[in-house]
Amino acid sequence: MLINYHLHFFLMNRALILLILASIFGNAAGALYTPIHAAFVDKVGGSLVDAGLTSSVYFMTVGFLIFVFGKLADKFGKYKLLITGFILLTVGDVYFIFIQNTTMLIVGQIILGTGLAMTNPSWNGLFSLLLESGKESTWWGTWELCISLSIAIAALFGGLIATNLGFAAVFIGKAILHTGSTIAAFALGSETCNKKY
Repeated sequence: MLINYHLHFFLMNRALILLILASIFGNAAGALYTPIHAAFVDKVGGSLVDAGLTSSVYFMTVGFLIFVFGKLADKFGKYKLLITGFILLTVGDVYFIFIQNTTMLIVGQIILGTGLAMTNPSWNGLFSLLLESGKESTWWGTWELCISLSIAIAALFGGLIATNLGFAAVFIGKAILHTGSTIAAFALGSETCNKKY
């Protein structure tokens, strides 16, 4: 009986659960790197000023592009832009493995910022459209819970992985997590999002 209930719940809310899963992987990927950013900047020959500059470039990229991609998501489809953004984030993670200086790091931050600017409005739009009337706050609360826990756990592991295995292992981990986001987004399927949204 309990198994049937959970199976029914999953099938009825499959798209929302997959979106939350994609977001968990994506936010965890970002949190793996956040605690070690300054140390990585130092490793590639930068200073604390460069750490601030490269972070600023990332957030400025997101800020300037997110409105544009939000408009494009509404016009051309949220589902396609979501997948494209996750793929770009994965490419950015792999690129980080080969970074040797702060100029390359700035390019990497622009790639990641562009990917995030694609995924965020697309994800938020899809999630909002798929919410069941009367349960909006419950679902947003569920998402916040999952994201907070995934960020907390990933931030801890980011530092541990960098210390014990090196920075490349962190970026490989990020790429794997963003690949998980991409797979979860693909799993939404055209019947759920591609034709409708």
